[in-house]
Order: sequence, then structure tokens, then C-alpha cells
Amino acid sequence: MSHAVHNPRTIDSGIERRIIELRREHPDWGKKRMGENGRRAVEEKYNWERMEEKLLKLYRRLK
Repeated sequence: MSHAVHNPRTIDSGIERRIIELRREHPDWGKKRMGENGRRAVEEKYNWERMEEKLLKLYRRLK
């Protein structure tokens, strides 16, 4: 096993290089994934049913 594996700076540098490579190879992939993740977050967390649950919990606590 290489000593570099135990050096966080070497690991960070390797991850950074790989991310840059991936962005060059697939420029639209990250944008698409972020869009999909954002949409999913809105659908799951910020919908009327979810907001209703949160508001009802709050109102019950305030009684």
C-alpha cells in the first residue's frame, strides 16, 4: 500500500483531478444531476402535503 493513500492532501488532490476530468468528459452530466436532485428535493420536501404535516404539528404543539 502506498504511503500517499494515508496523506489527506494527496487524496484530496486526486479527487479534485478526477472531478475535473469527469466534468471535461461529461460537461452536462453534473447540471442534469443537480437539476434532478433539486426537483426531487422540491417534490419530496416542499410539497403541500408535507407542509400541511409540518404546520399541523406546529399548531398542535402551540395549543
